[in-house]
Amino acid sequence: MKIPFPGSPDWFRVLLAYSSVDERGWLTFTEELQARFKGLRVVVESVPRQAGVLLNSVGAEANGFNGPSYVDASSTTPSFRLKNEHSHDCGLELECIGGDGGLRRLSLSYHPRFKQTYSASLAALCKRIEGDVADALRATDDMRDMSESAKSRLEDRWNTLPFGVGILSARGTLMAMNLELDAILSRRSVFLPLCQGNFALALRRDARQRLDNAIRQISERGASGGARSGSFTVGETKFRLRNIDMMGARDRASQMPRLMLTAQEPESVAALRP
Repeated sequence: MKIPFPGSPDWFRVLLAYSSVDERGWLTFTEELQARFKGLRVVVESVPRQAGVLLNSVGAEANGFNGPSYVDASSTTPSFRLKNEHSHDCGLELECIGGDGGLRRLSLSYHPRFKQTYSASLAALCKRIEGDVADALRATDDMRDMSESAKSRLEDRWNTLPFGVGILSARGTLMAMNLELDAILSRRSVFLPLCQGNFALALRRDARQRLDNAIRQISERGASGGARSGSFTVGETKFRLRNIDMMGARDRASQMPRLMLTAQEPESVAALRP
């Protein structure tokens, strides 16, 4: 018996966009897939070009690969393909090249006994979200790069989220932001006009002090080995800052870590559902 197509891909797209903000995005993406396809194994990998070491995985199980395999960096948009015929299981995989020349891969695997049940509907879903998957796999590279094309991909991805998201330079300049954050900062009753993208200058004096305190909080937590995030409120808007230095995202001029800024970010992943 074949299972029906697992519904609209919009929820998966939101989760993939959220994965660049919070790791719960990938975890919930995995859980949602596994809820629809019982026994599905989901593995997300980031493998450096030189080291060939598995850096990051979700549901890390044997995935039927004999070490990293590299795709042509000049190839067209990455797309899902059937797993290697020599693999002990069935499924689909998508691979793309990261900014460091290493491999980014999402592998979806299931036992051969589910082939007739899963293959058509899983392939249909993957076809509709493969661009979102490729963007999510390369999100860290885009935040490290911040070229015009990387900025565009980040903003397009974050525009699917129902809350504000942006990247702050070490000097407080908004390097990228989605439409929701732009709309929030356009409320003249609360915020001053952005001057050359300088977020701090859009805050009144008391709010600017709260921003400074949040940045200091991040620095202190980082020094003590704690979670490198902080929050502050401006009017009724709650902002959260995350240090993304652990992803290698630094300003080349200052060598200071960049910060991810979110506004009105829900506490629960379920609250993101369209």
